[in-house]
Amino acid sequence: MTDHARLSVITAIKPARLSKGYSLGAGGDLLKSPGGNLVQGKVETRDLSTLADLDAILQNLTPAQALVYGVPSKAADRVLTRKAFAATGRPEGATTRTNDAFAWPPGPGVMMLDYDPAATGDPLGRDGLVQAIRTAAPGLAGAGLLWWPSASSCIWHGETE
Repeated sequence: MTDHARLSVITAIKPARLSKGYSLGAGGDLLKSPGGNLVQGKVETRDLSTLADLDAILQNLTPAQALVYGVPSKAADRVLTRKAFAATGRPEGATTRTNDAFAWPPGPGVMMLDYDPAATGDPLGRDGLVQAIRTAAPGLAGAGLLWWPSASSCIWHGETE
């Protein structure tokens, strides 16, 4: 068992962008572009000793990158679609971005939760959401937490969010 968590950073080669994007239309309206589906990329395993390590990774992610909260089951530095992986004869040093190709390593780990409030009613604030999570999963009462907004949060145009 290790005393640190491990995760993987995927950097897309094809397409150039994985995360959703936002821009302003000619009339000033917010336009959303969907994220790309990974066809080919690089995979790098990172060790995390503290939440500050995870924070540093998140702060430096680009729109071409995504996290996998696991590590490749077999040594790999490239990632392909399942179809491309099979068509190229399962090349050494490559894997797929599929559940069966990644494993949750022994020891500490990272659990990412995403909260999408209901369309009606008041959304939970950070403290309310943390309380709801810890009530639903009491084993997380002593776990460290890192709050991070999604790509669709904190978008500002002048004084308007």
